[in-house]
Amino acid sequence: MNDSKIAVRYAKAVFLLAQEKNQLKGVANDMQTLLSIDKHVPEMDILFTSPILTAEQKRITMYKMFESQFNPITMQFISLILMNKRELHISGVARNFIKRYRESLGIKKAGLTTAIEMNADQRAQFVSILKSTYNTEVELETQVDPNLIGGFVLRVEDFQYDASISTRLKAVKAQLLG
Repeated sequence: MNDSKIAVRYAKAVFLLAQEKNQLKGVANDMQTLLSIDKHVPEMDILFTSPILTAEQKRITMYKMFESQFNPITMQFISLILMNKRELHISGVARNFIKRYRESLGIKKAGLTTAIEMNADQRAQFVSILKSTYNTEVELETQVDPNLIGGFVLRVEDFQYDASISTRLKAVKAQLLG
């Protein structure tokens, strides 16, 4: 996803501060929580986009919801972004922070789409192959898409390997018609 310069700059600033204070893991967990909330709680968008609420009211609301759970650095970030009226960039900042955090630990993110749900052994086998191929830790996210018919589609950063039956059938069809 192409994020704005604003999100990239805020993420870099929060990352450097958390790194300086040796709080990277805690802030990374908070950022992951913010991403999850953004994805699963549509009411947060209402809070952020409401023209009725002032920045201070939004900040107080966020503090009441998260102060006991979040790292103080994360809470300072939320205050700053709300006071600067950049709340629409929170998810972009969180995404960029997580990306930066993974890079600092040498973790690659991989996405695996299969036609049917994989069992734990199959998942572990994929992770093992990816770890040995890339010589680093791998964070694997899986999803199911029955339209693949069979096989899988693997994405690791900018690389994609499509071993799905649906793609092979499309290729055969193109050869027969061409």
